[in-house]
Amino acid sequence: MHTANTNNDETSNSNTFVIKYNTHVDDKENSQNERNDDRKDFPHKMKLNTYNLTAHCSTDKAAHKMMYDLC
Repeated sequence: MHTANTNNDETSNSNTFVIKYNTHVDDKENSQNERNDDRKDFPHKMKLNTYNLTAHCSTDKAAHKMMYDLC
């Protein structure tokens, strides 16, 4: 009788593992599809160049930052 319970427990654990694995694979495929769709819809095909310029004032030691991009 103990052996039968062990087999049922093993089958139950195996089924739980299969369900979790299938759910994981489905979620992974959905994420990949969404990411690929986002890549197609992104209007900019080239890298956007953004630069950071930091200036330091010599009199009061204040720092001023500016972000700019080249289009």
